[in-house]
Amino acid sequence: MNQQMKGINHQLADPNEPPEEPRPAATVLLVRDKEPEGLEVFLIERASKTNFGGAFVFPGGKVDLEDGSEEMEKICGISAEVIDARFVNPLNYAKIVESVKKTGKILLASDACERGSFLHTLASNISQLVFDYLDGPVSVVGSRNWITPAAELEESFFPQKDWIIDTIHERILPIPGHKVTTLQTTEEILRRNRLGI
Repeated sequence: MNQQMKGINHQLADPNEPPEEPRPAATVLLVRDKEPEGLEVFLIERASKTNFGGAFVFPGGKVDLEDGSEEMEKICGISAEVIDARFVNPLNYAKIVESVKKTGKILLASDACERGSFLHTLASNISQLVFDYLDGPVSVVGSRNWITPAAELEESFFPQKDWIIDTIHERILPIPGHKVTTLQTTEEILRRNRLGI
């Protein structure tokens, strides 16, 4: 056995037990043709505290919606409801409408490029459905509007936690004592669109 595989928390399914219900997950398989070696596959190492910690795996896995709401509470002192909208069609807007009626606020985030993304379709529909309940515009945070860059530049391209928190502070609800680290103002949106980024 490979040295790096030792100590991994192996959890094998019992063949006598019924299979588990499928749950939302995602896996990305990144392969590139690298001359002269041939195909190269991108793998990541699992965090040591997780199941199969230390193992090299394909990127992706379980989506844990609780992570987002706990993070907001811890960092900002804001209670947040995280709604899974990955399955856009068909999308039952009832839960989103109910949430906006309670809070008057909504932020949509995705790793899709912001321009022309499904986020703006959601934003438009939500604006129409709950216009009278919104305290401000629907805020959208997506990836930059350029070609997906090399891994070294991912933090400049894909939405980061700071982008979301700064968007909340700048456009939705000022967070007491928060110091912004990224520009997420409406002026910055105009500037990026003017430059095509």
